[in-house]
Amino acid sequence: MAGLTSALNIAKNALLSFQTATQVISHNVANVNNPDFSRQKVVETTYPPSPSPVGPIGSGVKIEKIMRYFDEFLERNINLKRTLYGMVSAQSQGLTILESLFNESQDTGLAKVMRDFYTAWQSLANYPENLSARTQVVETGKLIAEALKSKFEGMRDLENQIGLKLKSVVDEINRLSSAIADLNHQITALESGGRTANDLRDQRDKLIGELSQYAQIQYFETKEGSYNVILGKGYNLVNLSYNWKLEISGTTVYWVGSNGEKVPLTSKEVPSGELGGWLKLLEQLSDSYNFEYVSGNKVVMNPLAGRTISESDTFAELGLSTGTISFQGKDHFGKEISGSFTISSSKTIREFLNEVEKAFSFTVKAYIKDGRLFVEDAFRGPGKLEFSITSSPATLDFGRFDDPAFQWRVVEINLAGKLKLFGEELIRAVNELHTQGVGLSFFTKELEGAYSANQYLKELPYYLDLKRDGSFFLWVKDEQGKVSPIKVDLNLSEDATLDDLATTINNAIKSAGLNPDHPTNFDIRAVIRSGRLVIQARDGLSFAFSNDTSGILLSTGLNLFFHGTDPADFEVNPLLVQKPELIATGRLDVSAFRSEAPFFGSYITNSAVNPNQTFLVKTLYVRPYDAQGKAYQVPPLAVYAGTLSGGVLTGDLNIYLKDANGSILQTITIGSGTSISQLLDRLNGSQGIKAYYEDGILRLELIPANAPQGSSYFTVVEGTSGVAHLYSWDDTLKAYKVSVNSGSTGDTLQTMLEKLDKLPFLRAYLDPYGKAVLSLEPDQTKVYGFELGESLEALANPSSSADSFLVYLRENGIIPPAFRITGTTESRLFSGLEHVYKPTVYEGVATGFIPLSAVSYTVRFYDRAGNFISSASVSGSSTLSELLANFNAVAGLKARQAGDRFYIYLDPAEASAAYFTISADDDGSLGLLKGATGALGLKMGELSAYLFDTEGKAIDAFDASDGVVDPARFELWTDKPMFSLLQRINAPDSAIFGLSATLDRQGRLIISKTGLYKTESFVLADERPNYPSASILRANTYRQNTNTYAYISSEGLSGGTTFSDQTITVRLLKPDGSVASSASQSFTSPTLNDIIAWLNSLDLDGDGFPDLKANLDPQGKLSIEVNDKFFGSTPINSFELESDGDFVPYLSAKVHVQPTLTEGLVNALKGYELKRGDNRTAQRIADSATNPRIALNLSSLNDYYASMVGEVGNATKAVKDNQTFLDDLLRQMKAMKDSISGVSLDEEMANLVKYQQAFIATSKILSTVEDMFDALISAKR
Repeated sequence: MAGLTSALNIAKNALLSFQTATQVISHNVANVNNPDFSRQKVVETTYPPSPSPVGPIGSGVKIEKIMRYFDEFLERNINLKRTLYGMVSAQSQGLTILESLFNESQDTGLAKVMRDFYTAWQSLANYPENLSARTQVVETGKLIAEALKSKFEGMRDLENQIGLKLKSVVDEINRLSSAIADLNHQITALESGGRTANDLRDQRDKLIGELSQYAQIQYFETKEGSYNVILGKGYNLVNLSYNWKLEISGTTVYWVGSNGEKVPLTSKEVPSGELGGWLKLLEQLSDSYNFEYVSGNKVVMNPLAGRTISESDTFAELGLSTGTISFQGKDHFGKEISGSFTISSSKTIREFLNEVEKAFSFTVKAYIKDGRLFVEDAFRGPGKLEFSITSSPATLDFGRFDDPAFQWRVVEINLAGKLKLFGEELIRAVNELHTQGVGLSFFTKELEGAYSANQYLKELPYYLDLKRDGSFFLWVKDEQGKVSPIKVDLNLSEDATLDDLATTINNAIKSAGLNPDHPTNFDIRAVIRSGRLVIQARDGLSFAFSNDTSGILLSTGLNLFFHGTDPADFEVNPLLVQKPELIATGRLDVSAFRSEAPFFGSYITNSAVNPNQTFLVKTLYVRPYDAQGKAYQVPPLAVYAGTLSGGVLTGDLNIYLKDANGSILQTITIGSGTSISQLLDRLNGSQGIKAYYEDGILRLELIPANAPQGSSYFTVVEGTSGVAHLYSWDDTLKAYKVSVNSGSTGDTLQTMLEKLDKLPFLRAYLDPYGKAVLSLEPDQTKVYGFELGESLEALANPSSSADSFLVYLRENGIIPPAFRITGTTESRLFSGLEHVYKPTVYEGVATGFIPLSAVSYTVRFYDRAGNFISSASVSGSSTLSELLANFNAVAGLKARQAGDRFYIYLDPAEASAAYFTISADDDGSLGLLKGATGALGLKMGELSAYLFDTEGKAIDAFDASDGVVDPARFELWTDKPMFSLLQRINAPDSAIFGLSATLDRQGRLIISKTGLYKTESFVLADERPNYPSASILRANTYRQNTNTYAYISSEGLSGGTTFSDQTITVRLLKPDGSVASSASQSFTSPTLNDIIAWLNSLDLDGDGFPDLKANLDPQGKLSIEVNDKFFGSTPINSFELESDGDFVPYLSAKVHVQPTLTEGLVNALKGYELKRGDNRTAQRIADSATNPRIALNLSSLNDYYASMVGEVGNATKAVKDNQTFLDDLLRQMKAMKDSISGVSLDEEMANLVKYQQAFIATSKILSTVEDMFDALISAKR
């Protein structure tokens, strides 16, 4: 029976197995079209055999498991490709839209609009006065603004669409991760008995596959059968039955931790999948991703409010009343930064953040976000930003700032950044040139800046590029049309306010003699209104700008073409739309300065003169000058004149023909007894000399063609010939000498003028009103200026107008450059500058000067119009100190010695006098002090030329190492003729300035660029020594690289200069101007080197670092600057000096200042004008499209935009190609998966038939065994 029972049991188990197998086959067939189904198959195994006498006998079959046909390796590879495909499909969608925004295939894109815009500027440069050309510039400017706006609006729309896509992706990731966690729970429950939940695993793998397409994930199976899923680079998403969520705010995706902490996710954390693709695309569309930041990895809470801290929280709210926060780091360029902040209960977190920003020189933005401290770079692109808090109270812990998870690093500027950078540079390229240009008229009434700030300059656009130690020129045009430059030196610290800026501008205006202070009756001023800089001018005055080396005009938005800095939101300046004539096409700096008034011109007396006046003058001299201001060394016109009475020579007349060096080439002797007719026959020009005789005057002139080769001029020795000299060339004095009959019966004034008038290049006469006139002969072309000289009779009084012809002219208003000959000595009378220069200060060299006590002086005061006010006498003295004391005693005048110089200057309190002159009573000379060894010249001021290159950058005329851009300076001295100015400009050692000076036929001064060296343009301005009246001097020059102030002299000094006995005090100043510490030292006759040594030795806090650094540079300029920026822990950024002697006044005088607009040479000559045809600004703007720009990696605007268009096209093509490749690859891999996991109907049908037949056979076994059982039972019965 056992055998039959076993057979029945085997058959029963077989039927059950076959039923299960058939069910599995049915399940497979039912899922034949389910791509996520993995084919299943029963795995059969035999039961353990039963023992028998003949050995173990089989016990049939059983189902060991239902096997799932699934290749995990292949599935993981497919998921990896799904992740990549998800990324490229997202990018493909976005880039296709983006590509349409940069479609330049049609002639309607931004490139075409740009071409039209710059073409319009070129047309305007060609026709700067054409109103239609100006209108066209405005209209094309509007189009370029609209085109750029459209680009950014399209990108914003795409960004918004990406935001919606990201929300959808985040929702799907959350749904899938939640579903996977649920399936994990079900699978672990079902598989706890050791069986496999195949269908649930299929479902889970399907979700994993979907999740892989949405984001880069890593997953692995635990021993319980769960999947743990990690998002991106280490963010848990699923663990057993628990899942983490993602959140989205705007376009920022956050991973939310178990404790609710939020970590922002970028493509760095999730580099692929649709989430990574959209994030990458988003990171190309938002400019914010171009700025690196570091942040603390800990959240700080406000315990009182029960929330994360905010910037407005006080430290008291955080439970802190004292303490220090110390920090350090590196800025964008790797410069090391350090600083500290002192906590007090009333201070806020924002104040601490401000201190951080200040320590970084405002190259970072510090802010609080979600309770964490962020320090963000203000510069685009990859940098070296670092930050850490080295010490702080324990309760204020922002954590580490070097955790990569809490940093954002930039590898390359993204597309939005490039477009933004392009737009910003386009706006800036136009505006930075436009701000310094001028239109067809100046601004009137007022001009308001386009950009505003709450208080500080750091809040203005372009602040990071602001050169706060730079300058600009404010040009003022008065009612008479006179245009004058006012140089405004900023010298503003990094925490300067808009009010500081307005004060700086107004101080410069005030120094020019204009009133910026009166509330209503001001001339011109700067004010701050609603956070904007406004320049206002009264009726009759107008203004313009030029040569801004600081960038402040751009930063405040004065005189812009485009309003706005954001290329996504800007417009053409509405003022220019209304008044296109104000579009800047020209400039006010010049490449050639031509004075309006003559530098050397016609001289005419103030009133009628006495034609019968006689003088004790023996000889007059006229020294001619060429156009370059050089005195002729040989006569420009070789002529001679003498009188001959009787008609026959009474002795030999010798004529010597000479070369340019004065060597005699030929001698012509006309013998005694020669008649006039014979003389004329002989001197007919054939020997190089032509003679003329008329009205008793014999005239000779050189005929170069017939003279010996190399002949330049000739001289005549009359001897006893009977020819009386009238005029001829004096080889020694290099001047024409004119003989005068002196005395009361001698030549009258009219006769002397007539004699001078006989010189072929000179006009001298009395006009119909009886006024004396001296001028150049207009038809001649060789002489451009002259000096007058005289020699007097021994009994003459040199200072008397009754004896001296030149003093007589002076007293009647003619003051040409003049000299006097005494014996063989030439002395200066007038420089000739007296009629154009109105001095308020005279500077002299004190060293070695011993004044003559017998010589007294007369000081004359004049008003602005040149009208005489009053005069005062000054007694002479044998010592300089007493002489200066005598000058100082004159009301309205000050005089003192300072170091090796002395100064005589107007009392600053004097209101009526505008300038003064000093005349010596011994000889009537002007501006000269008489000493034991001769006359001492005085410096009245100087002509300064501020030089600029082709890019408008200032050129330092001297050593650039002191950080100050010096102009080329040309001093004006009273002991040199006015022509010395031209000589100095044209001197070989001045060639490096690239300037030349000439006089034109009207005597106007022309200073122009030579084309050599770097000088492209320049601004001429007057400067003079500062009044040496200060006893306290504060550092005058701002150093932007160190944020400290220094003293820099304007000229070279001598270290050996000796000063009087005095006490000098140094005060170290905090940034707020208060004193941190001070030191004093008493000196006995110190030299400048002694004082420098003492300054360098100061270390008031004893930290081993000298407080100051003082030295003389190679040009002798004195520099005193802050060396130790801290006194202990107190910051120091400036200093002041005080002395009870002459040291501080000396330093004060060595800083040159701009005089008022009524002083100076340039102000008198009036050489500036608004040239409506000037196109320099328009041409520079037209050229800016093709000029390389540093911010664009030396690409031009055109090339940079073209590269962006190409970049978008190439990126789109690459992504689409990659998408096509991955699509094909995924199809192939899915086909491979189908070959493994897919259901084959043929195979399933074959298996079904097999199991059907087995089932039938097994059923037959059962019936047979049943029959056998029946037989046995029947047999038993």
